[in-house]
Amino acid sequence: MRNALSRRALRGKGRGGPRDLSYQPNYPASLVFGANRRVGAPKWVVADLDEDYIARMEDVLATYERPYDPQEPVVCLDEMPVSLHADVRAGSAVQPGREARRDNEYERCGTANVFCAVEPKAGRHFTFSTPDRSGFEFAHVAARLALAYPAARRFTW
Repeated sequence: MRNALSRRALRGKGRGGPRDLSYQPNYPASLVFGANRRVGAPKWVVADLDEDYIARMEDVLATYERPYDPQEPVVCLDEMPVSLHADVRAGSAVQPGREARRDNEYERCGTANVFCAVEPKAGRHFTFSTPDRSGFEFAHVAARLALAYPAARRFTW
């Protein structure tokens, strides 16, 4: 059902929800963050929805519809930068009739990167934290994923 809805959205026949590619919410300018943000600029950019683009997206959807094959797993891989924080003051512990409290002031301790890999058909997921998002770190994550699937002939990312 989800794939059918996605195909409808790709063809411009969506229902106007957040997964519909033609949907663009109208947030007030005060809620839009970013130093280079222009008022009235598009919230995201979607490629032209020509026949070639739709055919490629349908190929992606067909990949996710394939039956589970342990020798050719379909693994979704994504990464996200994170900020590292340290507490400036220790929080107070739980007491009878009062919840634990934590101060909202923090000390910034740099950044890191988190890779997340999910194989939806098998119900497996992996997370890898790395100091940065370099090509070397990506290759290291790909090698660790390959070691997690010793029976696989190839991966579909």
